[in-house]
Amino acid sequence: MLGMGWFPSTVGGLDRYYRSLFEQLPEASGVVIGPAEGAPAAIVAASRHDLPLARRLGSFWLAARRAARGAEVVDAHFALYAAAPLLLGQRRQPTVFHFHGPWADENAAAGDSSRVKRALRAGLERGVLHRADAHVVLSSAFRRVLVERHRVAPWNISVCAPGVALEQFTPGDGPGARARLGIEPAAFVVVCARRMVARMGIDLLLDAWSQLEHELPEGSLLLLIGDGPLRETFAARAAHPPLAGRVRVMGRLSDEELIESYRCADVAAVPSVAVEGFGLVVLEAAACGTPSIVSDVGGLPEAAAALDPSLVVAAGDTEALGARLRAAAQGALPTRAATRAYAERFAWPAVAERHRAMHRRLVAGSREQQLRVVYLDHVARLSGGEIALLRLLPHLRHVNAHVILGEEGPLASRLAQAGISVEVLPIAAVARNARKDTMHLGGASPAALLSTLTYVARLTLRLRQLRPDLVHTNSLKAGVYGSLAANAAGIPVVWHLRDRIAPDYLPRPAVRFVRGLVGRMAGGVVANSAATLATLDAHGASHPLAAGARDRNGNHRTVPNLSTPSSPPPTLGGRASGARDRGRGVHRVIPDSVEPSPYPRAPESPATPAPTFGIVGRIAPWKGQDLFVRAFAAAFPSGAERAAIVGAPMFGEEACERELRALIVRLGLAERVELRGFREDVWSELARIDVLVHASVIPEPFGQVVLEGMAAGLPVIAPDEGGPSEVIADGETGRLFAARSVDALAAAMRALSADPQARERLGSAARRSIEAYHPARVGERLEEVYTEVLGRPRRCTPKC
Repeated sequence: MLGMGWFPSTVGGLDRYYRSLFEQLPEASGVVIGPAEGAPAAIVAASRHDLPLARRLGSFWLAARRAARGAEVVDAHFALYAAAPLLLGQRRQPTVFHFHGPWADENAAAGDSSRVKRALRAGLERGVLHRADAHVVLSSAFRRVLVERHRVAPWNISVCAPGVALEQFTPGDGPGARARLGIEPAAFVVVCARRMVARMGIDLLLDAWSQLEHELPEGSLLLLIGDGPLRETFAARAAHPPLAGRVRVMGRLSDEELIESYRCADVAAVPSVAVEGFGLVVLEAAACGTPSIVSDVGGLPEAAAALDPSLVVAAGDTEALGARLRAAAQGALPTRAATRAYAERFAWPAVAERHRAMHRRLVAGSREQQLRVVYLDHVARLSGGEIALLRLLPHLRHVNAHVILGEEGPLASRLAQAGISVEVLPIAAVARNARKDTMHLGGASPAALLSTLTYVARLTLRLRQLRPDLVHTNSLKAGVYGSLAANAAGIPVVWHLRDRIAPDYLPRPAVRFVRGLVGRMAGGVVANSAATLATLDAHGASHPLAAGARDRNGNHRTVPNLSTPSSPPPTLGGRASGARDRGRGVHRVIPDSVEPSPYPRAPESPATPAPTFGIVGRIAPWKGQDLFVRAFAAAFPSGAERAAIVGAPMFGEEACERELRALIVRLGLAERVELRGFREDVWSELARIDVLVHASVIPEPFGQVVLEGMAAGLPVIAPDEGGPSEVIADGETGRLFAARSVDALAAAMRALSADPQARERLGSAARRSIEAYHPARVGERLEEVYTEVLGRPRRCTPKC
C-alpha cells in the first residue's frame, strides 16, 4: 500500500483513511513519507516531509520497488508518490488507485494560483489514473470527477465509502463532556472539526453563527477544531463582537479530545465550498451520536442525506446554513441513537473486506461478467421517463450501468445517490429544448439541427472511448441522436419507446422519420405499453392492442393487464401479446416499475370528510388538466369536495398554466382548486389526496403516475385508452372513463365521492396489484431483451 503520510504524525483525511484501512489488512505492507511514529514494522517510512521533493520521490520509489517484490497487488493512495512506482519500470502486479480528490484542484482551492503547477499536477494525476487497473473512490461525486474530467472508464471504478472506528468513536457521556469543557448544560453547541483553509467554508459558518446571536439559548457555543493557515484569522475574528464569547478556536486536538467535543455537541457543521470527497468527520461525529449539517459539495450529501435529507444545505448559502442551525437549535435533528445506528453501517471490517475481495479479483484476473450498458437521456429533470429509469437501474443484477445526460440537473444527483455511475455530456439548449413538433428536418431550426449533429459526433467519440456492450436510449430525443451515435460507434442500441409514434402526438414527417430510424438502427425496442408499441407500425391504429381499439360490437377492448390474474400479462410473459420480433430487431412491451408508497394509507372511516381529487403531472395541453377542472366543476358545482393540481409546465408551455388558472377563476373554483406546483416528492402529494385522476386527452403512452397512485393505495380514475387501460382493471383496481368526455369523468368522480367503501376497495386492490411491477421483476425482463439483442446467454455473475 503506497500512502502519503502516517496519521497522526501527519494530519489529514487521506492519512487517517490510509492508516485505518492498513490496520484492517494484516496481509499488507506499506510505504509512506515519514515521520511514522508508532507505525508497525510492515510500514516503511521512506523519507521525511521536510526534505526536498526530489529526495522524497527517489527514496519513496526505491522503497516501493523493494516492497513490491513480494506483493500481489499494488494499492496506491497519492498520485505524487505513486507516479514513479506506477509509471516507470516494468509492472508485475495489478494496481488499484484510491482517488481521494483532485490533487491539482485542492491545491488551487488552498491558494496556490500557479497555472503551471496546476497543469503539471493534473497531468501527473491523469497519468497515474490511466495506469491503474482499478479505481476506488469514496463517493459517487468523485466517480463523476474521474469519468468526466479524467476520462477513466466507469466500469473499473468502485465506490466504497470509508469506515469509522466504532469502538473508538462512541456516544459516551455527553453531559459529563460538557462539564469537563465548561459548557452550560442548556447551551446549543455546534462543533466544526476541519483543516482551516478557505475551501472548508468556515468563514461562512462564522457569518451564519453571528446572525443567530439573539436566537439561541444563553451560553450557546461554536467549537472550531483544527489547524491550518487561517487559524489565526478565525481566532482574531472570534475575539470581537458579535462572536466574542460565542466561539472557541481550539486548534488541533488529540482523538480523545476530539471525541469529547463531538459528545458535548448538539450538531456538527461541515460547510465546505469545494473539493470534498466524502467527509470522514461526518461519520466520526455520527459514531458519537452527533449528526452533521453539511453543504451539497462533492460526497457530503452521500455522507449525510441517508440519515436526514434536511441536513444538506446549499454550499455558500449563509442564509440556508443559518436557517438549518436555527432549526437544529429548536430540536429538528435526528436522535443520537438513530445517528449512532446510521454510523454503524460503516464499520471498518466490512469496508476492508470489500477491498480484500477486489484485490482477490485482480489477482485472479477475473473478467467483467456484467453487461456494460450506457443509458442516454437528453434531460436531467425528474419527469416520467427519467423517474422510471432512476427506479429501475439499481435493480439490474447483471448490468454495469453508466448514464450519460445532456444537461446537469436533479436526476444526476439522484442517480449518484443511488450508486449509479453518471456523467453529463452537455447538449446545446437549442437542441435539448426543441419541441417535439419540430422533430423533423423541415421543422427543426438550423441551429438545433447543427447542434444535434455536433452532439452526435461528440457522443460517438465518447461511446468509442467507453466501449460498452450496449446503448439504451431513454427518451425520444435521446433515441434519435443516440441511435445515430451508437451505430456510428458500432454498438447495438435498444430504443426505449415512451412516446406515441403517431400523428396525434408528433407531426407526420416526424412519425415517418422516427419509424424509419427505429427500423434501420435499433437492435431492440422496449415499449412501455402495448398501445405505445402499436404506434410504431405504419398501421398501428388498427393493431388489436392499439389505443382506443374496440371489438366488433363497438365496445372498448380492455387488453390483458397485470391487474388481472386470469390473463397472462403482455409485459411479463416474454413473447406474449404485443411482444414480437420484427425484422432484425427485438421488440418487447415492458412497463415502468414502482415500489410501494413510503406513506402507508390509513383506512377511510365514516367520519372521513368530503374527498380531495388530485391530478399529478406536467402541465401541458395534452395532459388534460383543463378537462379535470371542467369535470370537477360539473360534478361538484358546490360542496365540500376539493381538487389539487400538482405539476408545473415544461418546455415553454407556461401559457397553458396561465390559461388553466383563468379557467379555474372563470368557473368559480378559486377557493376549492389548488395549484400546488412542481413537487419532487410525489408520494407525499399522493398522501394528501383521496382520489387520483388521470385525464390525458391524447392516449397516454403509459401513465406512470397511475401506477404511483395505485402503489399509494388510491382509487384511480383514468381514460379507457392508452397505457392506463392496460394497467387498470375497470371496476376492480380502478375506474376507466370514456376518454376526453367531461360528462363521463364527472360521473366517475361523483360516484366515488358518494361511496367511501368503493374508494377503499379499489385502493386496496390497486395496491395489491402493483406487486407485478416491482423494479426487480421488470428489470429481469429488460435484461432478457439485452441478451436477445446481443445474441448471447445471460451473464451469471451479479454485481456485488
